[in-house]
Amino acid sequence: MATTEKRKSTPNQRQVIKIWQKQSGIDDDIYRDRLEADYGVRSCTELTHSQAGHLISTIVREGHYIPGQKTWKRPARKRTAAVPRAGKNVVRMASRAELEKIDAVAGLIQWRVDNGLARWMKKRFGFERVKTAYESWKVIEGLKKMFENRMKKDFGERWWVMRFDDERIRTYIFEHCPKRYRAQAEYNNRAMEDTP
Repeated sequence: MATTEKRKSTPNQRQVIKIWQKQSGIDDDIYRDRLEADYGVRSCTELTHSQAGHLISTIVREGHYIPGQKTWKRPARKRTAAVPRAGKNVVRMASRAELEKIDAVAGLIQWRVDNGLARWMKKRFGFERVKTAYESWKVIEGLKKMFENRMKKDFGERWWVMRFDDERIRTYIFEHCPKRYRAQAEYNNRAMEDTP
């Protein structure tokens, strides 16, 4: 593979090539024979910059690990429910379905005081009535977490697969059950519907 390029390989390229040779356990004679067959040289110091780059890309393509070669990976984000947003200066009002969802989940919680939902929202979020879609999203997520934590405390981690007489709890489980419990929860839900 003769070339007219004058620029020699860099020290970093030569270092990567030698690390690959040592990690792969390739004998020095075999290594030099491969260089001569592929590039017409007997030493990596005689390789041009593009030849060394080609050899390194071949090494990577063959699946050999090269220390120090880092690829950028997007950092994992915590997955959360989509936050309803309408725009920079636009506020979307809470829909009837969102308000009904708040009432349904709040109905599952045993409040210790009268007007417990409004007091909880005031303490937790700073408002007593839900007006916007963003506020309703925050309240729904907070109520869901409160209910799930209470059920976990009362019945244990596998409360999702237990059978409950309360139709509202069965509906909640059907709508929000994690994947790992989904099959068992659906089975229990069908069994409860079949019993008279």
